Amino acid sequence: NLQHTVGLEVWDRPFVIMKIFEKRARTSEAKLQVEMALCRYEIPHLKGLGAQMSRLGGGIGTRGPGETEFERHRRKLERRVRDIGRKLEAMKHKRALQRDRRRKMDVPVVSLVGYTNSGKSSILRALSGDTSLIAENRLFSTLDTFMRRVDLPSGRTVLLSDTVGFIRDLPPGLVTAFRTTLEEIVASTFLIVVLDISTPDVQEIRDVVEHTLHEIGAGKIPRLFVLNKIDLTSPEYLKATTARLGIENSQSIATSVPEKRGLHELLDSMDLFLEKMEVSQI
Repeated sequence: NLQHTVGLEVWDRPFVIMKIFEKRARTSEAKLQVEMALCRYEIPHLKGLGAQMSRLGGGIGTRGPGETEFERHRRKLERRVRDIGRKLEAMKHKRALQRDRRRKMDVPVVSLVGYTNSGKSSILRALSGDTSLIAENRLFSTLDTFMRRVDLPSGRTVLLSDTVGFIRDLPPGLVTAFRTTLEEIVASTFLIVVLDISTPDVQEIRDVVEHTLHEIGAGKIPRLFVLNKIDLTSPEYLKATTARLGIENSQSIATSVPEKRGLHELLDSMDLFLEKMEVSQI
């Protein structure tokens, strides 16, 4: 194969994404989720290596030392997957209890969702006033769920949540491994879809976000749209792109965190959105 031909380690796209996730993971839960995805990725890739080692180490009808090493490593990975699965299941149960407590408190949970590096963490930091939150201009800077209290102009209080950003063709192993984290989105009262309006492929990015939301079971949750990073665009571009996306003005807020534009309007829109939801439920 290519790796043996060039004499260098060759990584495919899913593995590269997982290694980036591994580097960004900070909490024990995120680290376990990434490790599970890597283990599940590695198991099927051992098959080709196992056959090659078997040819080197044993004859026909025999179990050579290469094959023995392959089986040993495969069993080790499978044991680790089961062990991580048990730990993540315990964390999932803990999260479910926390969600039950929040429901009893009757505090709405609003989730910021969007493509990676769209500015979700910056918005959470700005609206909550929590400067300890890390907001970096890089892919996958957030792999965990961060939840902060935000007071709205009407006096209502919501819990605003930020979690892992989406990406085009996210490896299935990562979707499965991060299922516990993504469940926080599914339990939301409504969503705020954050789009980096300055990127040329914003329509494709929106499609990826919508597809991912449907994939995790959050496709029917009501949503607002935040057209973020307007400081990197012109008013004419913003108007044309908003029209191209087919998003009505009543459904969207244009924001710039560095310039503090649109943040108060976003809080007002969240208030109005909750009010409309409450009226519709009467």
